[in-house]
Amino acid sequence: MEILEQEFKIEQYPSGSDIDRISSRLGVNLHTITVWFQNRRARLKRSVKRNQSS
Repeated sequence: MEILEQEFKIEQYPSGSDIDRISSRLGVNLHTITVWFQNRRARLKRSVKRNQSS
């Protein structure tokens, strides 16, 4: 999870080759990595909206 967070800080929209590299590094399938980035972007968006409302 920490590796994914580090990668997210570097690039919120990783390329296909970046996803492939992360997938190989973690031993997780490509779909799981793709969905993790989608979910993380959604959490960030909700957090930003919540902070703007406050």
